[in-house]
Amino acid sequence: MPFGALLLLLWSGEAQLRFVDVVEGSGVDLVTTFGSEEKRYIIEYTGTGAALTDYDSDGDLDLYLVNGSSIELPQAGSPTDRLYRNDGGFRFTDVTDAAGLRDTGWGGGALAGDFDNDGDPDLLVTNFGGGTFRDVSARSGLVEKRLGRGAATIPGDGHSRLDPSSMGEFEEAIADYRRVAVLDPEDSVLHRQLGAAFAGAKLFLPAIEAFQRVVAAAPEDVAAWRQLGSGNLVLQRWEPAIVALERAMDLAGEEGGLLLALGYAHERKPDTERALELNRRAARLAPDSGRPHYRIGRALMAQGKLEEAEKAFTKSASLDPKMPEPLGFLGEIQLKRGDSDLALATLERAVEVDPEYFEACYHLAQVYRRMGRGQEAQKALARYEELKRKKRGVPSQEEVLALR
Repeated sequence: MPFGALLLLLWSGEAQLRFVDVVEGSGVDLVTTFGSEEKRYIIEYTGTGAALTDYDSDGDLDLYLVNGSSIELPQAGSPTDRLYRNDGGFRFTDVTDAAGLRDTGWGGGALAGDFDNDGDPDLLVTNFGGGTFRDVSARSGLVEKRLGRGAATIPGDGHSRLDPSSMGEFEEAIADYRRVAVLDPEDSVLHRQLGAAFAGAKLFLPAIEAFQRVVAAAPEDVAAWRQLGSGNLVLQRWEPAIVALERAMDLAGEEGGLLLALGYAHERKPDTERALELNRRAARLAPDSGRPHYRIGRALMAQGKLEEAEKAFTKSASLDPKMPEPLGFLGEIQLKRGDSDLALATLERAVEVDPEYFEACYHLAQVYRRMGRGQEAQKALARYEELKRKKRGVPSQEEVLALR
């Protein structure tokens, strides 16, 4: 049967709502498969979902439609979900293949959000069975072989990052998972969920203990090794973080996020030569990304090589002008060599990019003081203290990268 109707909401003068079906001529032509005509099982009655997201970043909402299947069809032969690009004027184009979306599971619900916090929309689809997109379910710890219908997100760390969850309060999740884990202490899935709930509540030590149980029971679990590495980074336990992240990279292969997380751990250890090597490998994997060059600059700066560090920060800022950190460190280097006017302009750009970048506020206070602008220096220093208190306990980008 057809997926449904595209409904245009109209508002009349008598404050009544009515809908008009505009599917004809829209280009949305998905015909869903959802069980047999006899409808012998409950799964065949529940229908499929949809998600709206601006997948091509052109300012309008595109349409992702979930398809079903049937008991008789093998997963490989099942119908696929569809992605339709919004061309305006209620006209859509099927871009499923171009976007790399060929999900053949028995679909249920779908949601769109920035799962990995990289600024691009991602999709979570619940299945029964099995811009561009790629499947990251396994490495995200979202592999579930039972029936999945709906999906929802909550801001997991209190800073508008999206995390899939079945409940809104981490404390409740921790209590529930603990009770069940006592009944089945060898269940690695339960301990992974418990660890994720602890991490979401910023209880990183018990989170690490939970993920240690996961890798003891399932030593090939890449997602758990990533979580172990990330938790140890947050707690500044550099050696355990390096061990976990190295193991994750052994299993997952060389990835930019893991290389940068490892580089960060080695820089803080400190082993700046090893950090520099890892960051340069990350830069070769992602030559158009600004973050590896930023990390290269940090390692060079730790070695006292300010001229080379300045070049790395400059390249980072040119590749990613929305990233405030390279601008902040550029301003610090310019301040150190006595170029107050240039440092002021650079640091003001950093604060313009991210008004909550507290390190830049600290260096701005130094610049203002050097220029004899005492009142502005006091304001910048007060802003630095305020933002520093607010940011305390928030994971760094390198700690997040370990999870990707």
